[in-house]
Amino acid sequence: MKRLLTYGISIFGIFIILPLVLIFRYTPIFYTDHSYNGIKPVYVNHVPDGYLRYKEVNERYGDIITTGFFDSQIYFLDIDRRNIKQTSFSDPNFVVQHRNHLYVNEEQIKALLPLAEDAAKAHRKIYSIGETVEVYSRNTSLPITFEVKDVLYTNILKGVAINNYEWVCLIEIAVGGNDGDVRSNLEFFERLELESGDIYTDFFEVGENSVAIKLPLDVNAEYLFVKSPFYHNNIRTIGIN
Repeated sequence: MKRLLTYGISIFGIFIILPLVLIFRYTPIFYTDHSYNGIKPVYVNHVPDGYLRYKEVNERYGDIITTGFFDSQIYFLDIDRRNIKQTSFSDPNFVVQHRNHLYVNEEQIKALLPLAEDAAKAHRKIYSIGETVEVYSRNTSLPITFEVKDVLYTNILKGVAINNYEWVCLIEIAVGGNDGDVRSNLEFFERLELESGDIYTDFFEVGENSVAIKLPLDVNAEYLFVKSPFYHNNIRTIGIN
């Protein structure tokens, strides 16, 4: 009886359990559905050489290139969130699925690095007063030029009420290539950072080519952060101390 029971368990294992294990191991229908609008990534039983798990791509290259999905496309974006490449979600040269995870071809990412490195360098750079900064216009191939001409501090400014505990940082600027897309120079100003690290954002216009901001008395600004009015991740840093 014991031998018969053992034999029955063996038969059950071979004909019932083993097929179920194989089905779950090799059939993608049991894994997460990563389809977009009915388009699915190509499923593979083994991860191809040189492919990285999707989350590792942004961990490894996120300071230069990030990836994202929208509709049925995979996008590759530079640090300014500008699209430098897109392709079908079902293109196995770029992305595949293995089990529950998506994998992206690292060689394809490396091929895109030269297109993204200029933006990464400009993003990290600290520009100086008098140096031309480029930010994206509505058309990213036609930049808008931005320059801080001078920075002055005053406690007397016509038409502006200034109390005894503050003064005004007056920033003289020059903007080129606008073509009327930007209606106010304030759209270029992201924030101002003090030497202490405190942040100020309440800019106001003073004439056609000047922008001002109130600061605590005798406190100087360290950095001015300017941006594209159309691509808000397109931020540049200007040292104004």
